Amino acid sequence: MDFEKPLLLGTANPTKVALFQDFLADLPLTLLTLTDLGIALDVEESAPTPEANAVLKARAYFAAAHVPTFAVDAGLEIARFPADQQPGVYVRRIRGIEARASDAELLAHYRAALLQIGGESPACWVVGMALQVDAERLVSATYRLDGILTAQPCATLSPGAPLGSLMRDVATGRCFAEMLPHERPDAAWINAFIRQHYELV
Repeated sequence: MDFEKPLLLGTANPTKVALFQDFLADLPLTLLTLTDLGIALDVEESAPTPEANAVLKARAYFAAAHVPTFAVDAGLEIARFPADQQPGVYVRRIRGIEARASDAELLAHYRAALLQIGGESPACWVVGMALQVDAERLVSATYRLDGILTAQPCATLSPGAPLGSLMRDVATGRCFAEMLPHERPDAAWINAFIRQHYELV
């Protein structure tokens, strides 16, 4: 098996880069980042679903790098929020703020909204994955990560993924920001997705 096959991680988010590097550490891939390749491309996430947005990003970064590219995007469903307040794919686009919200703004917004409904709610991250293999071949999939979103943050804050300090794992009660990468259920899903399509890379 070739241990020199490259895979570009199509995200500039430092927390996601670190997670993916850990999730995929046992696969015979040379993992590259956008920084490694000098790519400073801001891909507009204009699609209606996380999987479609992941496809947009995988295609754009592949076109810039000409390297097989893996990308993800996520949307958030909060059970106790009314339909007109569901974040969906617009998790960082808070009403009244033109730009994408900062980590601090995001935490403040969701904590305040959760306090208005009793302090917590079942919630689900809907995560889309896409692997652009070459100019012709692309595969994609979606998985769901259930948890409890609470207004009481844990002590650990992950830069670029602040809601990990509010989202608690259903089985253990631990917030995702405090879990080691291999303890997270998405570790197995992402690893299995890449492993399944590895021969395409």
